[in-house]
Parts: sequence; C-alpha cells; structure tokens
Amino acid sequence: MKTQKSNPVLNLKNVVLLLFIVFFINCIESNSGKVPPLITANVTPYTPGDLGIPTPPADSPLATLPAISNNERAAIEETFQMMAENGQLDQKFVKESSVASRNLLMNRPLTDAELEARVEAELKGQSYPVPTYGSEQAVLQKESEAADAFYGRIASDLPTLTVPELVKVRENFTLSLVMIRFMIDYGTTDNGIPTSFLIMAREKAVAIRQKVNEELIKRGVTTL
Repeated sequence: MKTQKSNPVLNLKNVVLLLFIVFFINCIESNSGKVPPLITANVTPYTPGDLGIPTPPADSPLATLPAISNNERAAIEETFQMMAENGQLDQKFVKESSVASRNLLMNRPLTDAELEARVEAELKGQSYPVPTYGSEQAVLQKESEAADAFYGRIASDLPTLTVPELVKVRENFTLSLVMIRFMIDYGTTDNGIPTSFLIMAREKAVAIRQKVNEELIKRGVTTL
C-alpha cells in the first residue's frame, strides 16, 4: 500500500504558528490574570489593515479575493477560543511568553565549561554573564535570512499545490499574522521579544501570503 506523504507546506500551522505563538507558550506555564479586552469583546480581533494586509487597487485581479475570508475569520475565532480554554490569553502570560521567546532568540546555551564556571561563580555568590548569539541587530539579520530561505522554499512549492491546499496555506498565514499582531499589542515589554523581530516576521508573512493570492488568481479562483 502506498504511504501518503504529508506536504511540509501544509503544516504551516505547526511551523509558523509554533514560531510566533505556540513557541512562546511552551516555554512557561499558564498564569491567571487580566484577559485582554480584545477577547472579551467577542469580536473578530483585527481588520486586514491591522495585520499589514495591503488593499489592492480596485481594478486589480487580487481585489476579487476577500482580504480575510469567512473561513479565516472562523479559524481566528477558533484559535483564540482554544487559547482561552488553555489559559493563554491573560496579559501576564502573554508578556512572560514574550520574555521567554526573547531569551530563546538571543541567549545561546552554555557550553560545558561555561556551565561549570557559572556554578562556581554562583557558589561564590557572584553573577555570571549570559552568553548571547550576538547583538539584537545581528540576530535580527540572521533570523531575517533564515525566514527568507524558509519562505523561498514555500514559494517554490506553491505551483505544485492544489487549490484547496493553497487556500489552507493562506489561512495558516492569516493566523500567523493575527498572532504576530497579538504579540505586538499584548506582549510588548522591555525585556520581551523586540518589536523589530515581530515587524520583520509580519512583513515576510504578508509577502508570502501575497504570493499565495497570486497563485490562486492564476488558477482562476475569485472566492474563498
């Protein structure tokens, strides 16, 4: 019997969302706290403009596609409901997630020698400097290049996908844009993930989502 292989592009909910929100969530335990009014208002959180999704000219073929489809709105609501049920929507939790993600981005693991040195310093009541991957700008550049490579592979695979697969990929990128904006709005803190990283991630997610739209238009799709 032929084994069906999973398409890595279709697993974006497990890649992009992991990168931008579940990645944060797994770092710490949920906490009780104030739930953002965004969620208690019981409305679709953001407009296309809030997510960085551009409005195409009225005469552009891209204007025939909805900026956010009904299915995408339903997926957004489902995602926030799931997060609410898991205790992941209070502001204390989101901010602590942001701090944890910054640490993972910026601070490299200790070598064995460094670990021994830290233990020795702590036994003496001294502090030990946290090793990093470099300056914030250097890490941002590295992450930007890694994102370009990742999205480049996705872009090259788009022509091989079916229309339902393309629609699902777009939905996953829409969700990632919502999570990025959510972190910008509720996860901002002095020692949290830098806003520059989130803006970079948003710009690249918008760009690859636009490529998905263009591929859908090539297939004659005008509704989602």
